Amino acid sequence: MMLNFLNKSSQDQPPHENANEGELSQALGVNKGGSDRSQDEFLSIASHELRTPLTAIKGNASLIQQYYWNDLHNDELKQMIKDIDHASERMLKLINYFLDTLRLEQNLVKYDLQEFDVVQLVAATVHEHQQYVRHDVHLMFKGPQGNLPQVYADKKWIKHVLDNLLDNALKFTERGNVTVSTAYDSQFVKVMVADTGQGIAHEARDVIFKKFAQTKEDILTRETAQGPGLGLYMSKLIMDQLRGSVQLEYSEPGAGSTFSISAPIAR
Repeated sequence: MMLNFLNKSSQDQPPHENANEGELSQALGVNKGGSDRSQDEFLSIASHELRTPLTAIKGNASLIQQYYWNDLHNDELKQMIKDIDHASERMLKLINYFLDTLRLEQNLVKYDLQEFDVVQLVAATVHEHQQYVRHDVHLMFKGPQGNLPQVYADKKWIKHVLDNLLDNALKFTERGNVTVSTAYDSQFVKVMVADTGQGIAHEARDVIFKKFAQTKEDILTRETAQGPGLGLYMSKLIMDQLRGSVQLEYSEPGAGSTFSISAPIAR
């Protein structure tokens, strides 16, 4: 079973995790000389030499937990396998973040634009995140009183942005509420994610949507604690390309933050 996973791991990646190396190199203006060759080699290492074996490690750790867990009687060994599973998952996410960011920066993402009900998407996404909620935090979705217009966007990438906002809100809220709500006007449907977490320092608000927005410790950004500092930057690239927006609506240190995404209404 493990050998089968090793053989299949590089083939079963979701489409957005299999960025075409040739496209990436072409977008960067990569040729076979000088520093451009170094860029090409880096892309090859990132997409193959790192991601493929990490996928196998992650997959085998998951298979052990799923099929052989009862055969293991050493608690320290079990904890080691869990650590391997979690660490490899985090590394895969980091690698995919870098590759997806590169594709977004070079306009290589092909969006699947369609009309869809954003309320259904939000409700399902909030439900998925319930498993990550701390004991002292309450995650809830306040649905609209009536029907909302459908939006015209890429459902997968809108969910990606919403996932990022919810991840951040839950990460930085130790107690209280994370509340998701919706609104709309004549052009956009807006989804708001409000939390009662630690908030964002005033001097950091101009940089949170910039690349690698992990600044000094005294400038509290939403991604200082961990991660590459690309989540909000990627979210802005995505929403700009979908003719929408992602914004910081409100934040106060110690009182929480509210972020929003706006997607265009289907015509």
